[in-house]
Amino acid sequence: MKTFYIREQSTGKQIHNSAEVATSFASLVNADQESLWVVGCNGANKEIYRECIFLGGGSASIVDPRILFKRLLTKDCSSFILVHNHPSGSTEPSEADKSLTKRIISGAEILGLTLLDHLIIGEDGYY
Repeated sequence: MKTFYIREQSTGKQIHNSAEVATSFASLVNADQESLWVVGCNGANKEIYRECIFLGGGSASIVDPRILFKRLLTKDCSSFILVHNHPSGSTEPSEADKSLTKRIISGAEILGLTLLDHLIIGEDGYY
């Protein structure tokens, strides 16, 4: 089976706030390519899964919600956090970012999943 994604060892730690997640993804600020990561959690907000699920170009990435939800469901996650970078360095969400977040929230609700946060990593930290 061919795979084109990057999976990292999950930390297994309980997530208490967005700052903890942002710190663990701080190196994305140096990337020249946009990427979208998902951090899957169990019911106690313990990280059980971490993966880069989409890679984009210098200014955008195409996100297929079906792939995102498939990964979360097969890993038995009950909640998740999205993290992506802006190679421009800006942490300001684009209209596409806002639209994506709304679509993901709607799909997650139907599947009984909870989007805890959607972080954007940039030169000024995170949004």
